[in-house]
Amino acid sequence: MRKLVLIVLGLYAISNLHAQTQYTLEAYTEMALKNNVLVKEAKRQLEVADLDTKIARSQRKPTLNGLGNAYAFINPPSDLLPSYSSNAGINATQVLYAGGRINKSIQASEIGKTIVENQVHLSENEVVFRTSELYWTILKIKEQIEVSESQLNALTQLEKELNDVVEVGLAQKNDLLKVQVEKNNVSLKMDILKDQLVTTTYSLQQFVGMEMTGEIALADSVIQVGLVTSDYSAAVEQALKSRPEISMLRNQVELVRKQGEIADAAYGPQIGIGISSLGILSEEISFNESLGGAIINDGTSFITIPSVNVTIPIFHAGRRKLQNQKYEQQTIIQQDRFKDVQEKISIEVREAIFAWNQAYKAVKVGELSLEQATENLRLLRDQFETGLVNGSDMLEAQSLWEESLSKVISAKADYKIKEAMVQKVIAVY
Repeated sequence: MRKLVLIVLGLYAISNLHAQTQYTLEAYTEMALKNNVLVKEAKRQLEVADLDTKIARSQRKPTLNGLGNAYAFINPPSDLLPSYSSNAGINATQVLYAGGRINKSIQASEIGKTIVENQVHLSENEVVFRTSELYWTILKIKEQIEVSESQLNALTQLEKELNDVVEVGLAQKNDLLKVQVEKNNVSLKMDILKDQLVTTTYSLQQFVGMEMTGEIALADSVIQVGLVTSDYSAAVEQALKSRPEISMLRNQVELVRKQGEIADAAYGPQIGIGISSLGILSEEISFNESLGGAIINDGTSFITIPSVNVTIPIFHAGRRKLQNQKYEQQTIIQQDRFKDVQEKISIEVREAIFAWNQAYKAVKVGELSLEQATENLRLLRDQFETGLVNGSDMLEAQSLWEESLSKVISAKADYKIKEAMVQKVIAVY
């Protein structure tokens, strides 16, 4: 009977040795960064932004257009008008000066591309955290299932021992019934955990782009807990330097300024050159008095027309001033938002580190409680064997041990998730 405590404590440890090593957290993270829909979508948006930049740069290049028209008079009002005429040609234009509008458009598109790059990093940061959260949740459930299995085995052994002593009249049957009820509860709990394991496994597999089988093997078999940090100032400094949101908002401020400059450039002079070449097919009309009037012949001619186009806005009813005021206000809005986000990130970092520290303390308290529950179980086992305590006391000690171990596992998983959250809020992954 003394072997019961060893069975309870040993089965849990031995079961961990049989965990299959297939994928580490880093491997799952790599798969997620490659396959997750959020990252894929963000990268496609980056391709779109790159195309926008190329489109903006193309404004510096000349344009070439085809042109043509044709008409016919059914009943010409005069013999001096041809009955038909048609022309076709090409026109080439080149902008020489646009008030800086083209250069500013290119700069704005490059800022927009940088903002999308920040969005890619933001998506990657979120994906890394979510992968870690699912990974440690699965490992927690796996460990809790193993604890439940160990608990079920221990209760089965206790049930057998109580059944023996009840049969000889040395114990009350209600103690045996309590153990059987607890066995049913543990069995139900284990079934629930197994269902949770399947659904969470599906979630991880879908998130990282794996085939959804509902079965998974993690490289880690036991959740390890390390150290924590209390250097809030350094963490906040790191976050304000690395967080994609900070760079995004900083670029948003600059983008609004640039959009205002583009709008203002539209009110400046515009200079361009062009050349058109036309082929004309129409009736040629000449007047010959000796022949008694107009002479009409089919004719073809070619002409080339160079041009210089200059546009100088003169009056715009105050729209330029109002437009500048509009963009000034939008810039102020972005600056206020930037400051607000900086402050919120500072608070978020501190909250994440506080939570991480609390999770670490919860692990240490839980480990102390588990140590006490283990010793309590050992002492009660000795007393149970000598008849000093009954089956109910032994059941209570057994349940307390199982509860303490489950809490330690949950606390360790929570610690790892809080650690991942700290890495997320300071953008280090």
